[in-house]
Amino acid sequence: MEKYGSDKARFLKEIIDLMVPIEGGSIELRDFLNTDKWLSTDYTLSNPGSSKKTITWTEAIEPFHVMKYPVTQQLYHFVMHEEEIEPIVSKLPITEVSWMDANGICRGTKT
Repeated sequence: MEKYGSDKARFLKEIIDLMVPIEGGSIELRDFLNTDKWLSTDYTLSNPGSSKKTITWTEAIEPFHVMKYPVTQQLYHFVMHEEEIEPIVSKLPITEVSWMDANGICRGTKT
């Protein structure tokens, strides 16, 4: 990581080179509603799932990029904490990351 120094543009270019562009588009989604009414709280007098109503809708998906490889502990700690970590774990994938931290690394910002 020391090869980047304060050259953020070079770092970002190399990260983009590790990503695959995904085209935008649309997708049709589907869900089912159970129209049966429950007759008791212990579910013994009902027949769930016998009457279903199908709901469909279309969602637009904006283009985005996805990493070719898992985010390593080295990359995560470099972006989020500007620190080096032990070489023995640096190439392992990062795990147990909060939703806020995952968004932070996607934006390149610290939480």
